[in-house]
Amino acid sequence: MLKLAAEMDATEGSVAKLLYERTIDSGAHPNELALMQTLQINESPDQIEFKSNYLDQDSVALRSALKTTAQVGICALSLFRVIYPERFDIMGVTDLLRHVKVDL
Repeated sequence: MLKLAAEMDATEGSVAKLLYERTIDSGAHPNELALMQTLQINESPDQIEFKSNYLDQDSVALRSALKTTAQVGICALSLFRVIYPERFDIMGVTDLLRHVKVDL
């Protein structure tokens, strides 16, 4: 699918690949990097406690997950725009996408 996205729109295809890799690195598939970003180790004389607060309160991981979710949504809409350009133009979505992408 990433190959097809790149064939349809090189820019959006490269964004889709980057977002895919980011989600994998951040824990879409279990991996050491994703675990170590949020792992807390508390040691006491009689025990060692491991905690992982992945999406807790206002963590860096939570803010990153929310931003990446928005970016994935915009990327998906941008790829659909390649398929339905007239409909996106009529509905004003093309201009809206341009505007939203500036801040993401």
